[in-house]
Amino acid sequence: MTDDDKVAIANLGFFKSAILDPVMLDYLIASDIHPDSVTPAFWTVETALWLKLGFEIGYFDGDNALEVLFQSSEQLLAAWSELVVRELVSPEFRRWCDFITSEGKPALDKERFLSRPESGFGGSRLLPAMFQHYLLLTAELVGDEDAKFFLDSIGWTTDEEWQLRREGHGSWTFGTVESLCIGFANTAQHLEESQDYFYEAGVRAAGSLDSSEGNRLISHENEFVELEGRSRVIRSWRFNLGKANVKERYFKFAGDLVAELKQGGPTWMDTRLSTFNMLRHLLAQWTGVLEKQEIQRLWSLYTGNVDGTQEITLDLRSTPTEKGQV
Repeated sequence: MTDDDKVAIANLGFFKSAILDPVMLDYLIASDIHPDSVTPAFWTVETALWLKLGFEIGYFDGDNALEVLFQSSEQLLAAWSELVVRELVSPEFRRWCDFITSEGKPALDKERFLSRPESGFGGSRLLPAMFQHYLLLTAELVGDEDAKFFLDSIGWTTDEEWQLRREGHGSWTFGTVESLCIGFANTAQHLEESQDYFYEAGVRAAGSLDSSEGNRLISHENEFVELEGRSRVIRSWRFNLGKANVKERYFKFAGDLVAELKQGGPTWMDTRLSTFNMLRHLLAQWTGVLEKQEIQRLWSLYTGNVDGTQEITLDLRSTPTEKGQV
């Protein structure tokens, strides 16, 4: 057994203990306690996508990853069927799950799982490290009950259920209003760490190559962008920001939290504005750069000034996040 084989086996062991096993256990428990919640099913399908992507970049060995995939196939296919029945699988998400056949009864396709896109990934030594960082961030969320409760509540409930949970009267057995607040803070931190790492990885890659290797640098930059884009597809369901009302919930919820701390005066007003800008910059990696009119509308929701009569000069300068949209 080579050193690379040993590393790949160790990587798979980490993935199973930190992500796969906890997610599968949560899915079994949630199926009995909270059958209406869709997030456990999404988490379950997400594990298969991480296995696939990890194999493609060489983080996992293909045969071992395939074995783990089939070991968890019963729950995986049940979760996939649940999402399909609820019509919650986006075309892009389905495209990357092409190893789950949808004709008739869902099944796993070994050949498709072990196939690689024609573009493929090269041999950059930074790709596995970058991928592992995404897994570490994911493991933190998997183990964070407050963040999971927040993401389930803000992204995947009806407006009525969301409001009930905001008031502490929702149908969810586990989770409180305090959990929502803590979960929001932890989710914001997760988004910030994910965003920062992508750009730091690019800087490290550029610095690790000789200036004469221009073509090689461009190739690696493309690989980083591809890996970030693929991982973003895998993670996108968590935030469900493709729905306008969910995006609005983020800003309204943040605004309510800031309002509850209101002390008046310029310091509080500066804090309110900086929090708003931080949130829109963090969400830009999922929503795209917002137009000025949309920013003003969200500001009105954020401040509770729903009639839009209170205008404010916002900092519309681009950020590294907005410049680097994938």
